[in-house]
Amino acid sequence: MKNEYSDSELEKLWCELSKIAIAVNENFIEQDFIFFEAGTDIIEIWIWFDQLHSKGVKWLQDNID
Repeated sequence: MKNEYSDSELEKLWCELSKIAIAVNENFIEQDFIFFEAGTDIIEIWIWFDQLHSKGVKWLQDNID
């Protein structure tokens, strides 16, 4: 697992995350994503992004498609 990511790398990963299926009404991913396994709660992944991206997950949600 990579320990450090630049904001631009995280933004690319955020775009990739948007393509991952999330179980309806369950909030968990249905397939592996980076080092997160299928079944991981999406909130856990958002927290990871929030901790690493300099502007946080809210900025990613508002600015990255």
